[in-house]
Amino acid sequence: MDLKKHVIMVQPDLFSMKAVEVTPKFNVGDLVIKTKGDYHWKGTIVGIITTLNDKTRIVVSHPVDYGEVLRIYNPDQLEVI
Repeated sequence: MDLKKHVIMVQPDLFSMKAVEVTPKFNVGDLVIKTKGDYHWKGTIVGIITTLNDKTRIVVSHPVDYGEVLRIYNPDQLEVI
């Protein structure tokens, strides 16, 4: 399975009610850095999920001495590196 491939999402165009193709900013396998807040961690995207309120969240794996830590971020907290 190629983790660098992304799924094309379809979003309705509210004016014409036609489906519009949207390319996501993040993909599973991307290397990212958390740029907002008091600390900056580098990691790899391992999942892209949606909350019950239809908000996108990014799951990032951060390597640590004893394995990995999984953290969930808002998309605006991350940048692809």
